[in-house]
Amino acid sequence: RRSVEELLVEKFKDFKAADERNWHNLREEITRSKESVFSELAEQQNHNVKQFSELMSLRDRQRDRELQLLREHTETAMLEVKSSIGSVHMASHKAAEARFTELLQAEHLSHRQILANEQREKSALALQLTEAMDAVSTKDHSIEHLRKSLSEVERARPEPV
Repeated sequence: RRSVEELLVEKFKDFKAADERNWHNLREEITRSKESVFSELAEQQNHNVKQFSELMSLRDRQRDRELQLLREHTETAMLEVKSSIGSVHMASHKAAEARFTELLQAEHLSHRQILANEQREKSALALQLTEAMDAVSTKDHSIEHLRKSLSEVERARPEPV
């Protein structure tokens, strides 16, 4: 026959072993969750960067086509203006050139404003990405803090009698 004390010691050891398995399983689950979150965030970041790059490339090509068409239109218009104006109408010709120059400058200003807006959008996306990375880092620190607390709880637990 075993004594009550031996039975209690055996039960305590069984309980402690089960508790240690549970803590070990919890640590493994935390590690898997962390890896999964990092993996998903990295994939999303890569996807966002790729989409943003494609969008910027499309916008750049469209803007280049628009500028080329504008240059061609302007050159054609200038040739028409120059050919239709004689030497007597030189003052009128200069006024037309000034108007075309103003139109070009206005168009240039418009494109610069569009580019500035796109730059703001790009900056906002970069800020969102930084905030997301900061959030992941904060969660990582929280996980590490929980691990340390868990280790301290395990060390503070009294040894079985």
